[in-house]
Amino acid sequence: MFCVLSVCSLVCLCGILNVLQNDDSLSESTQRFLIVLGSVALICVCGLGYCYISVRNEHLRYKKMLREQQEEMNALIDEIQAERSMK
Repeated sequence: MFCVLSVCSLVCLCGILNVLQNDDSLSESTQRFLIVLGSVALICVCGLGYCYISVRNEHLRYKKMLREQQEEMNALIDEIQAERSMK
């Protein structure tokens, strides 16, 4: 979904910029409208990038936490087994 939204935002942004650069017959209000649309598309791309980075970082933190918990569990199991073998 992220890739689809990113590609759509980039395609829209490129299309809007192309029309603004190449079509001299646009009225001033149409040019303003396209500039606003281009700005919204740019904000969407930036927002999607931020969301991707923050989700990726949270996922990495979660995996690290799971790994640490597993290491703690393994250490506790080793301690229990050592206690049982001593008895």
